Amino acid sequence: MIPRSKIYSLGTAEYEQRSALKRIEALFLDDIGKVVTRDRIIGAAGDPKTGRDPENRHQRLSEPRTEHGYTILSRRDWNELGVQEYVMPASERRPEADKRTRPSGDCWAEVSRHAENR
Repeated sequence: MIPRSKIYSLGTAEYEQRSALKRIEALFLDDIGKVVTRDRIIGAAGDPKTGRDPENRHQRLSEPRTEHGYTILSRRDWNELGVQEYVMPASERRPEADKRTRPSGDCWAEVSRHAENR
């Protein structure tokens, strides 16, 4: 599923979605198979009204992968990518994982006991 060659996203679209996550998702869906750089992600993630870059942009980048099931490649997946370059090779999504749940008090106490409170 790795693209044959690097083609950079040259889009200049502005994203008006309500959340940084949705704006980043729209960016990648607009540029399937193209390399998206950190600067493009910052531009898309910024609030369309204020222009502010969300502090947690890096977390918003991971959510399409972890919570929405999209494949987004980075340098560790495709060594031709540079640092802070990403590619969504296809728009197909994997089944979503269950949401994380907080362990019960009893469960956490057992984990702590097993780890000798470390």
